Amino acid sequence: MSQNHEKNGKDGLDVALEHGRALFIYHAGQRHGSLNFYFAVLGIFVAGYVSLFTSDKLWATPGFTAPIIGTIVGGAALAVTVLFGTLDRRNADLVEWDEKLVDSVEKKLAGKLSLSEMKIFEQSEGSPVVFRRRSTGTTTIGL
Repeated sequence: MSQNHEKNGKDGLDVALEHGRALFIYHAGQRHGSLNFYFAVLGIFVAGYVSLFTSDKLWATPGFTAPIIGTIVGGAALAVTVLFGTLDRRNADLVEWDEKLVDSVEKKLAGKLSLSEMKIFEQSEGSPVVFRRRSTGTTTIGL
């Protein structure tokens, strides 16, 4: 153990668990924030499209001004969607890797402390939904 961990009373697993959880929180927040930003940008494109189709002046001009502008706005919206989709895939991968890190550390720490209840990520993955009733005990509903 390093001296800093000994002063704090924490071993390497505790530090790894804190670090993994901090990364998970950061990357999940990053993913949430980027999705919010995407919806705001998409709203701007939708507003542009709506104003394009409600503008009588653009459709009255000779030539293909309105369809060209509509194509440009649609293409830009598509490019932004692909960009944000790629960014979201990256953020989703980071969150998944953080989950694996926390799961691995939880397993090691639970084995070290003999606490099976500590395996939060393992218990949440693929487990059925459990409802507790006071009178009849536990009812399990698999999803």
